[in-house]
Amino acid sequence: MGKFAFAVLTEMELKLPFYLLGVGIDFHQEMDPHNRPKGFPHYQWIQCEEGEGVLHLEGQEYVIGADQAMFLYPGVSHRYYPVTSPWKVHWFTFGGKNLPPVLDAAGLKQSGVYSVVHAEQLVSKMRVAFSHLLSDSSLKGLECSSLVYDFLITLMKFAHSSDDEPVVTKYSRLKPVFDYIEQHYRDIITIDDLAATLDVTPQYLCNLFKATMNHRPFEYVNSFRIARSKDIMVQHPDMSLSEVAAQCGYESLSYFSSVFRKTEGLSPGEYKKIHLGRV
Repeated sequence: MGKFAFAVLTEMELKLPFYLLGVGIDFHQEMDPHNRPKGFPHYQWIQCEEGEGVLHLEGQEYVIGADQAMFLYPGVSHRYYPVTSPWKVHWFTFGGKNLPPVLDAAGLKQSGVYSVVHAEQLVSKMRVAFSHLLSDSSLKGLECSSLVYDFLITLMKFAHSSDDEPVVTKYSRLKPVFDYIEQHYRDIITIDDLAATLDVTPQYLCNLFKATMNHRPFEYVNSFRIARSKDIMVQHPDMSLSEVAAQCGYESLSYFSSVFRKTEGLSPGEYKKIHLGRV
């Protein structure tokens, strides 16, 4: 039971940053083991929706249940089989030369077992990809490449290893901080103010921010303020740069200009000239 489809890729499509090779939907795994001593030639995400199976990988045995998935790198020896009937899974097979940095950023650095929150989000992406593989579109390869990237971003949000939290959970923990910054970006903000929104120490907040956002809290504050300053300059073109700086929590125009240049690669005056034709 289940549906599956495979792509027939052209040489051009194989040169894309990402490409889709196959999708299986509502697949009931057979009781006979899938034994692959030389691994599989492509990346494969196999996500369980119902029942349980076992994965043997690099000398370890893992039980795969609902809202868990096997992620298998190419060429990695493995074996898996169901221990219940049915063992209902969905699978997504893909490749591409740009995968390593994206997988690294997503925390999918090696073959293994991953847990999934909001599993239906990933299943929905796989169903859409399955439909595209069956389409007659002349741009199917390009469209599927985009779908692979979208799938990877969704993995980044909702998949996590057993010793980590999904990014979406980390972001939700930081929401009070984001809300505080949005409400008070015009004012003086201290690290103690931000930590108090979560009732944690400043050091803990910095560590959580680094793990989630990959930068420090005040780098985010400055990014938010600069983004807001760009909105203000466009919406109020006659406002002076000193007023824009003050509106965004900067007491000093020179410091505002320094942060703006570091963030955007040009000065606030240059930004206004490019986007508004004036300074």
